[in-house]
Formats: sequence, structure tokens, C-alpha cells
Amino acid sequence: MSSRRRLLFGVGVLLVVAAALGWFLTPAPVAAQTGTRYVNPTDPTCGGQAPCYTTIQAAVTAALPGDVILLQAGTYHEQIAITGKNNTTGASEADRIVIQADPGAPRESVVVTPPAAQCINGEAFRFQQSKFITLRGFTITGATSRAVLLLGGPNNNQAIHLERLRIFGNGIPPCDGGITIAGGNPGTLIVNSLIYGNGRNGIATIDIAGGPHYLIGNTIHGNAWNGVNVTRSQEVFLVNNAITGNGTATGTIGGRFGVTRESTTPPNPGGIHLLNNLIWQSARRDQRPGARRDRLRQPDPHRHRGPRGDRQPRVREHGHRLRALGRHRRHPQHRGRRLHAGHRLPGD
Repeated sequence: MSSRRRLLFGVGVLLVVAAALGWFLTPAPVAAQTGTRYVNPTDPTCGGQAPCYTTIQAAVTAALPGDVILLQAGTYHEQIAITGKNNTTGASEADRIVIQADPGAPRESVVVTPPAAQCINGEAFRFQQSKFITLRGFTITGATSRAVLLLGGPNNNQAIHLERLRIFGNGIPPCDGGITIAGGNPGTLIVNSLIYGNGRNGIATIDIAGGPHYLIGNTIHGNAWNGVNVTRSQEVFLVNNAITGNGTATGTIGGRFGVTRESTTPPNPGGIHLLNNLIWQSARRDQRPGARRDRLRQPDPHRHRGPRGDRQPRVREHGHRLRALGRHRRHPQHRGRRLHAGHRLPGD
């Protein structure tokens, strides 16, 4: 591919991401908001604010298009099902329902930790047939299964935003943890969130096709299997993420990679877009007997260019997985060294 064509490709991808962000991050007009609802798990008056609820679920059930639900400081021991919200043909960004930590609450004082459950139906938040919903600014921990599940197929959602969340310690073995996105779910945005120490994958898609999904500015660290696990024809944009030290579990089942993608026939490398990410290798080496340990290779002519014109990793198929290859940012004292897949640098 010529330099001109590579440059045009990179510019085209960036324009798609920019357009998507401009659409997804546009705030809902104030006039469209019906009102603000308050939630406090211990104070039935919400400090004199009204309407007041003692559970997130009650506020979600009552919410109307454009509402803001403010979670006051406290620990919420509940599972939340967001079902059928804004599920109309004419729903738009102006109808977005925002569920967020109260801006006046102390930092990290809003925590959702659901009661113990089974792997199936053990998630903290479940989205079903809902559109234009945002979760923002609080902690989700201690779920038996996933912190957040977006159902797919006829139950899939649209334009779900997960912003500035702290998601850790979810998914008790053998359950999944982190965030799972099933088929469909176009316009999913996961941005500026810290996703670490979860069972299995930090973020995973399931089912054959879906998206596009946008993972932007997240830190995805120390999850048991892979940092990001993408299935077949799901389309995912990964932009400005730090994906480090994943693959902490023993063994090899499920993979131990920073970013991995299930192969397709014919191959579809264009379905996953890597733009300016920091990807350090998994915490453990591949322990399979005779397993091949590929080196992160030096720049090659098939890479597209990132937002600042720097070369970015391409994606290639290897066995049944697609791996991100190429130059990744390293600690200054390790510049010039090559890394084996699964190798961990001191200080990782």
C-alpha cells in the first residue's frame, strides 16, 4: 500500500471516530430534560431533595426521557435492570437518561455492589431493549458475574454510554467479569473508565456480529484473561487506551492477551481499529507446550497512521486469534528492547 493510500486510510478512520464522538458526546439539550431524581440508600429524604428514592432500580423504573438520576454517597446493594427505556422509534440523543454520581458526593463514595448470585443473572447492571442511557462516575464492584451486561439479538440496545466508571473485582470464578457486550448494541461507548482485577475479560463481546463499539481513553489492567476480547464480526474502535498486565490467571483457557480477536473466514482485520493505544503484554507467558512466542515486530509498511501521524499497530491473524503487533510505547529504560508476547517488564 502506498504512503498516500495509507495516509488517506488513516485520515478516513479518524474522521469516522471524530464523527462518532461528536454524535455520542453531544449533551442533551436542557429543555429536553424532564427533571432530576435523587437516590440515597440510607436517607429516605435525600437530604431534602425530591423526588427521592432509596434504590437505583426504583428511580430507573420511574425515569422519563431526558431525566437525570443523581446517586448520593453510599453503598447500593442491588442489581439494576434497565429494560425498555427510550425504546421507541423516534428516540434520540435529546431523550438520554443519565445515571450518575452526585457531583457533590466525595470522590469514590458512590459504590454499587450487588448481592451474591449465580453466574447467570449475577451482573450488577443489565441493559435490555434500551436506548440513549448513560452510567457515569461511580464504582461497580463485587458482582458475582459481570459488572455490566448489554443483552443482544432482539434485546439489544443502542447508544449506551459507560463513562468515568471504576469497575473492579467483579466475576467470581468461573463467572465472567468486567463488561460484556452481546450482538448488535450499535453506538456503545466506554470512555475514561478504570477496568481492573475482574474475572476473565476486562471487556468482551459475544455473538458473531455487532457494533460499532467505541473504547476510548480507558485503563484496562490486571484482568484474569484478556484485556479486550472481540468476537468475529463485531466492529470495535480502540483509541487512546492503556491495556496492561492482563492475563493474571493461571493456565491458558480463554487467552492471556492484551487485545485478542476471534478469527473469521474470510478474515476481517478491518473490523478492529487500533489507534494510539498503549498495550503492554499479558502478565503471564503462554504456558502451552511448544507454544510460539511472537515478538512485537518493528514498523512495517502495512500499518496505518494515528492521530498525530505516528505509525500504529496493524492486526494480523495468528491461529484462531488476531493479535495487535508493532511498536508499542515502553518505559524509557527499556527502549530499544524487543518484547516477547506475554513478557512483563519490571514495574508493570
